Amino acid sequence: MHFIVSWDIPATIPNRETFENQLRECFRQFRFVKPLTTFYIIEVPSQIEYNNIISALSTLGRTQPGFRFVVSPIMNGGRYNGLLQNDEWTLINQITG
Repeated sequence: MHFIVSWDIPATIPNRETFENQLRECFRQFRFVKPLTTFYIIEVPSQIEYNNIISALSTLGRTQPGFRFVVSPIMNGGRYNGLLQNDEWTLINQITG
């Protein structure tokens, strides 16, 4: 199973890199790929971990005014299309099955 998360960090947030690292910590224990600047495909074993990640991102996001994010539903399988490097497609296909 996997899902997508993408976010916008306003320019007014100090230490953007630190904040983005904190966001990634919410799902770092799971396999993920970052094919675009703030677009992640994350593999999770169950709905519980998915819910926990959303909760952690929400809690952290509320600390920074103007921060926004979108999360997809959990998906099994599926095929992504676009223009990426071959190694990125390899990892995406491993995560999405």
